[in-house]
Amino acid sequence: MECVNQLRRRLFPASEPENYIVHNLRTSLSVAEHQRDTALDRLKHAEAELAGAQARHQCLVQNLQLVAKGQYQAVYENIKDSLDPEGWALYRAAEHRCKTSVHEFFSTEDNMGCFEAMDGTQLLPWLECANFGTCDWRQLDCPGGYEVSENRRINTASEEYINYRKEIFEEAVNELLLQ
Repeated sequence: MECVNQLRRRLFPASEPENYIVHNLRTSLSVAEHQRDTALDRLKHAEAELAGAQARHQCLVQNLQLVAKGQYQAVYENIKDSLDPEGWALYRAAEHRCKTSVHEFFSTEDNMGCFEAMDGTQLLPWLECANFGTCDWRQLDCPGGYEVSENRRINTASEEYINYRKEIFEEAVNELLLQ
């Protein structure tokens, strides 16, 4: 045993064995703290994913209940921000049901480029006015007798319009969720 103690004294001066032990303990503690922090981060991430999945599940259940009741407009309002932010699915459904297109009915505005930067949400009132509404016409001060629309109004109280709206919301929801 005395040989071992002499060897220790030669290899490690008087204070070094204690420093070596302290260093090893500190290293082990640092590793353990890092592992703990990593595990906590993973747990927080998993909890956030679980909360998101629970919210999506609740949304899905609510929307399925609304679909079962035939309340497609409410479903569309719930999903439009994530699945149809520019309103193209609803516009395509409306265009499919309408007799007249925006570009045909408002040809002067179309030729002037009024519709170029519009998305489906912005075009929908024009399409509905062309098919279910009225507007005043103002002649432009140029040769050719071109007229532009003013004071566009949609007859939202007509039974035809109400049925059309139900149909387009159902078609849009089916396109967004089932295809």
